[in-house]
Amino acid sequence: MGVFDNLAPVLHGTLYSATGETVTYELNTPLSGGLTSATFDAVQAESRQQVINDSGLITKVKTKDFLIKVSEFDAVGIKQPRRDDIIVAEDGQRWQVASPASGLDYFEYSDFKQNLFRIHTKKVK
Repeated sequence: MGVFDNLAPVLHGTLYSATGETVTYELNTPLSGGLTSATFDAVQAESRQQVINDSGLITKVKTKDFLIKVSEFDAVGIKQPRRDDIIVAEDGQRWQVASPASGLDYFEYSDFKQNLFRIHTKKVK
């Protein structure tokens, strides 16, 4: 085991203690067992990407992201984030899980070992 193997959880814990919050994750479609929502620890972040449309024009896209541990999803039986699920932040703002642009994923792993989801969202009006 390398000296840095346990560093990611320590860094995430430090980041959460500094800027984290508890969010409510609302499922667009309930799980077979009836689960409709869960509470997770999360850190708000943002992503910036460039997308080329069909006309060849480059558009810059910025999304509000939520970083949530994969193990928290696993603990309640959710395999992965799902499109159109809702994340309710501590301040009550609602964010819909969504792709930043056509052809892009609505979530990705934020680390090499796939321990942390980076979930892309858009604000619900």
